[in-house]
Amino acid sequence: MAIASINALPRDEKAKKARAEGFIPAIIYGKDIKPTPVKFEEGPIKKVIHQHGERAKVKVHIGNEESLGVLKAVDRHPTKGSIVHMDIQLVKADQKINWEIPVVFNNTENLDSKKLILQINMDQIEVSGTPSQIPDKIEIDVADKEAGDTITIGDLKLPEGVEILKETGEPIAVITYGNMEEEADDSNEESVESEPIEE
Repeated sequence: MAIASINALPRDEKAKKARAEGFIPAIIYGKDIKPTPVKFEEGPIKKVIHQHGERAKVKVHIGNEESLGVLKAVDRHPTKGSIVHMDIQLVKADQKINWEIPVVFNNTENLDSKKLILQINMDQIEVSGTPSQIPDKIEIDVADKEAGDTITIGDLKLPEGVEILKETGEPIAVITYGNMEEEADDSNEESVESEPIEE
Protein backbone atom coordinates (compact mmCIF):
# COMPACT_ATOMS: atom_id res chain seq x y z
CA MET A 1 0.00 0.00 0.00
CA ALA A 2 1.26 3.48 -0.87
CA ILE A 3 2.41 5.66 2.01
CA ALA A 4 0.32 8.80 2.42
CA SER A 5 1.95 12.24 2.55
CA ILE A 6 0.85 14.94 5.01
CA ASN A 7 2.03 18.50 5.49
CA ALA A 8 2.73 19.65 9.04
CA LEU A 9 2.60 23.31 10.03
CA PRO A 10 4.50 24.78 13.00
CA ARG A 11 2.29 25.40 16.05
CA ASP A 12 2.98 27.98 18.72
CA GLU A 13 -0.60 28.27 19.99
CA LYS A 14 -2.42 25.94 22.36
CA ALA A 15 -4.22 22.91 20.94
CA LYS A 16 -7.64 24.42 21.73
CA LYS A 17 -6.92 27.52 19.65
CA ALA A 18 -5.61 25.43 16.74
CA ARG A 19 -8.85 23.42 16.75
CA ALA A 20 -10.91 26.63 16.84
CA GLU A 21 -9.08 27.77 13.69
CA GLY A 22 -9.96 24.53 11.87
CA PHE A 23 -6.69 22.63 12.37
CA ILE A 24 -5.91 19.32 14.05
CA PRO A 25 -3.17 19.75 16.69
CA ALA A 26 -0.51 17.08 17.00
CA ILE A 27 2.78 16.18 18.62
CA ILE A 28 5.65 14.81 16.54
CA TYR A 29 8.40 12.89 18.31
CA GLY A 30 10.99 10.22 17.71
CA LYS A 31 14.39 8.87 18.64
CA ASP A 32 16.73 11.80 19.32
CA ILE A 33 13.88 14.14 18.30
CA LYS A 34 12.45 16.58 20.81
CA PRO A 35 8.61 16.41 20.98
CA THR A 36 7.41 19.17 18.66
CA PRO A 37 3.89 20.65 18.53
CA VAL A 38 2.50 20.94 14.99
CA LYS A 39 -0.90 21.18 13.31
CA PHE A 40 -2.51 19.76 10.20
CA GLU A 41 -5.30 20.86 7.92
CA GLU A 42 -8.36 18.81 8.83
CA GLY A 43 -9.46 17.75 5.34
CA PRO A 44 -6.26 15.98 4.23
CA ILE A 45 -5.89 14.21 7.59
CA LYS A 46 -9.45 12.90 7.50
CA LYS A 47 -8.84 11.62 3.97
CA VAL A 48 -5.62 9.84 4.99
CA ILE A 49 -7.29 8.14 7.96
CA HIS A 50 -10.31 7.15 5.85
CA GLN A 51 -8.10 5.54 3.21
CA HIS A 52 -5.28 4.15 5.36
CA GLY A 53 -6.67 3.81 8.89
CA GLU A 54 -5.65 5.18 12.26
CA ARG A 55 -2.37 3.24 12.30
CA ALA A 56 -1.15 4.47 8.93
CA LYS A 57 2.42 4.94 7.79
CA VAL A 58 2.91 8.50 6.58
CA LYS A 59 5.50 10.78 5.02
CA VAL A 60 5.49 13.95 7.11
CA HIS A 61 6.58 17.15 5.35
CA ILE A 62 7.85 19.88 7.69
CA GLY A 63 9.11 22.79 5.63
CA ASN A 64 11.59 21.37 3.15
CA GLU A 65 12.18 18.19 5.15
CA GLU A 66 10.42 14.86 4.71
CA SER A 67 10.37 12.17 7.40
CA LEU A 68 8.81 8.74 7.68
CA GLY A 69 6.30 8.46 10.49
CA VAL A 70 3.55 6.29 11.95
CA LEU A 71 0.30 7.40 13.52
CA LYS A 72 0.64 6.25 17.13
CA ALA A 73 -2.54 7.81 18.54
CA VAL A 74 -5.62 9.48 17.09
CA ASP A 75 -7.74 11.00 19.86
CA ARG A 76 -11.39 11.74 19.11
CA HIS A 77 -14.11 13.81 20.78
CA PRO A 78 -16.13 11.45 23.04
CA THR A 79 -19.52 12.39 21.55
CA LYS A 80 -18.86 14.10 18.21
CA GLY A 81 -16.23 11.61 17.02
CA SER A 82 -14.13 14.39 15.48
CA ILE A 83 -10.33 14.19 15.66
CA VAL A 84 -9.04 16.41 18.47
CA HIS A 85 -5.35 15.44 18.63
CA MET A 86 -2.75 13.11 17.12
CA ASP A 87 0.62 11.65 18.09
CA ILE A 88 3.04 10.87 15.28
CA GLN A 89 6.28 8.98 15.80
CA LEU A 90 9.02 9.72 13.29
CA VAL A 91 11.13 6.66 12.50
CA LYS A 92 13.93 5.42 10.29
CA ALA A 93 13.06 2.83 7.65
CA ASP A 94 15.24 0.23 9.41
CA GLN A 95 14.29 1.23 12.97
CA LYS A 96 12.52 -1.42 15.04
CA ILE A 97 9.33 -0.12 16.68
CA ASN A 98 6.38 -1.39 18.69
CA TRP A 99 3.13 -0.72 16.90
CA GLU A 100 -0.52 -1.73 17.17
CA ILE A 101 -2.15 -2.85 13.92
CA PRO A 102 -5.80 -3.75 13.27
CA VAL A 103 -7.11 -7.30 12.94
CA VAL A 104 -9.59 -7.75 10.07
CA PHE A 105 -11.90 -10.77 9.92
CA ASN A 106 -12.84 -11.81 6.36
CA ASN A 107 -15.86 -13.80 5.12
CA THR A 108 -17.94 -13.27 8.25
CA GLU A 109 -21.05 -13.65 6.06
CA ASN A 110 -20.30 -17.40 5.94
CA LEU A 111 -20.81 -17.50 9.69
CA ASP A 112 -24.10 -15.63 9.37
CA SER A 113 -25.38 -18.24 6.92
CA LYS A 114 -24.63 -20.95 9.52
CA LYS A 115 -26.23 -18.89 12.31
CA LEU A 116 -22.89 -18.52 14.06
CA ILE A 117 -21.50 -15.51 15.88
CA LEU A 118 -17.94 -14.21 15.85
CA GLN A 119 -17.08 -12.98 19.35
CA ILE A 120 -14.04 -10.71 18.99
CA ASN A 121 -11.72 -10.33 21.98
CA MET A 122 -9.03 -8.28 20.20
CA ASP A 123 -9.48 -5.99 17.21
CA GLN A 124 -5.84 -4.90 17.17
CA ILE A 125 -2.51 -6.51 18.03
CA GLU A 126 0.76 -4.99 19.20
CA VAL A 127 3.74 -6.11 17.16
CA SER A 128 7.43 -5.28 16.87
CA GLY A 129 9.37 -4.79 13.65
CA THR A 130 10.58 -2.19 11.17
CA PRO A 131 8.06 0.03 9.33
CA SER A 132 8.85 -1.74 6.06
CA GLN A 133 8.18 -5.18 7.61
CA ILE A 134 5.03 -4.41 9.61
CA PRO A 135 1.84 -4.86 7.55
CA ASP A 136 -0.99 -2.32 7.61
CA LYS A 137 -3.34 -4.98 9.00
CA ILE A 138 -3.64 -8.66 9.87
CA GLU A 139 -6.34 -10.55 7.96
CA ILE A 140 -8.04 -13.69 9.25
CA ASP A 141 -10.34 -15.83 7.08
CA VAL A 142 -13.23 -17.25 9.13
CA ALA A 143 -15.15 -18.81 6.22
CA ASP A 144 -14.54 -22.42 7.35
CA LYS A 145 -14.85 -21.84 11.10
CA GLU A 146 -17.41 -23.77 13.14
CA ALA A 147 -19.01 -23.36 16.56
CA GLY A 148 -16.47 -23.86 19.33
CA ASP A 149 -13.47 -22.83 17.22
CA THR A 150 -11.06 -20.42 18.88
CA ILE A 151 -8.63 -18.16 17.02
CA THR A 152 -5.49 -17.46 19.06
CA ILE A 153 -2.41 -15.27 18.72
CA GLY A 154 -0.51 -18.35 17.56
CA ASP A 155 -2.79 -18.72 14.53
CA LEU A 156 -1.70 -15.39 13.05
CA LYS A 157 0.67 -15.37 10.09
CA LEU A 158 3.01 -12.39 9.89
CA PRO A 159 5.93 -11.43 7.63
CA GLU A 160 9.40 -12.57 8.62
CA GLY A 161 10.97 -10.25 11.16
CA VAL A 162 7.67 -9.17 12.74
CA GLU A 163 7.08 -10.33 16.32
CA ILE A 164 3.79 -10.33 18.23
CA LEU A 165 4.14 -8.96 21.75
CA LYS A 166 1.60 -11.27 23.39
CA GLU A 167 1.41 -14.90 24.50
CA THR A 168 0.64 -17.22 21.58
CA GLY A 169 -2.25 -18.90 23.42
CA GLU A 170 -4.26 -15.73 24.00
CA PRO A 171 -7.66 -15.93 22.23
CA ILE A 172 -8.40 -13.30 19.58
CA ALA A 173 -11.90 -14.51 18.76
CA VAL A 174 -14.32 -17.38 19.45
CA ILE A 175 -17.03 -18.83 17.21
CA THR A 176 -20.33 -19.53 19.00
CA TYR A 177 -23.88 -20.49 18.12
CA GLY A 178 -26.18 -17.54 17.50
CA ASN A 179 -29.59 -16.76 19.02
CA MET A 180 -29.24 -19.37 21.77
CA GLU A 181 -30.53 -16.96 24.40
CA GLU A 182 -33.44 -15.91 22.18
CA GLU A 183 -34.38 -19.57 21.54
CA ALA A 184 -34.19 -20.26 25.27
CA ASP A 185 -36.45 -17.27 25.97
CA ASP A 186 -38.94 -18.44 23.34
CA SER A 187 -38.94 -21.92 24.85
CA ASN A 188 -39.62 -20.53 28.32
CA GLU A 189 -42.46 -18.38 27.00
CA GLU A 190 -44.04 -21.39 25.30
CA SER A 191 -43.83 -23.50 28.46
CA VAL A 192 -45.46 -20.75 30.51
CA GLU A 193 -48.26 -20.30 27.99
CA SER A 194 -48.95 -24.06 27.89
CA GLU A 195 -49.54 -24.29 31.64
CA PRO A 196 -53.22 -24.50 32.63
CA ILE A 197 -54.60 -21.41 34.33
CA GLU A 198 -56.14 -22.10 37.70
CA GLU A 199 -59.38 -20.19 38.46
